[in-house]
Amino acid sequence: MLNMSLSGIAAESTVAMPVGETSALRIRGGDKVIEVKARVKWSRLEGSRSNPGAYLGIENVYNVGFDYSEAAAKKAEDLRGFIAENAVVELDHRVLGHFGLSTSQESTSQESKAQGFEALRISASEILARTQLTAAPPIGTTVEIDLDDERLRIHARARVLSIDPADAESVQVRLEIQEMPPADVQKLEAFLRTLV
Repeated sequence: MLNMSLSGIAAESTVAMPVGETSALRIRGGDKVIEVKARVKWSRLEGSRSNPGAYLGIENVYNVGFDYSEAAAKKAEDLRGFIAENAVVELDHRVLGHFGLSTSQESTSQESKAQGFEALRISASEILARTQLTAAPPIGTTVEIDLDDERLRIHARARVLSIDPADAESVQVRLEIQEMPPADVQKLEAFLRTLV
């Protein structure tokens, strides 16, 4: 799957699909599966790649667009929930937060060191953040993030991904969500539903 919305999906295929053909799609995300009938809107040959099991060791790669907008009306809530749980959302407005720079065992005072960040992408399982690190984050850290008018508190696993070549002080950090209070899980899912 390349991308997904409430009206369709773009996917990669090794089979050419005729435009206008109706197909039954099974979309899997984690342990959930959504089945929906979709019509092929477009199918384009994008190139080929090596595959030792294919004829002559090469297979074609197609990008295929499916439209399931008619079926989506019946399954709209299921699709919204599925997308909210599985989508990685590029943010079109600033979402800010901060994470702790010391583990709970290291923090003995009321004041713990915190590092601000801007969220670049967010999903139900992780946040990709840009920050200017003053110290390496601990593997396990507490994150607070402001989603519109809601502040969420998350226990996350932090991993520094890359340093921005244009700005050596700016880095991307992946904050993998490990644990959240149930009320905050619902707030995050509601926020993601508004963006998909």
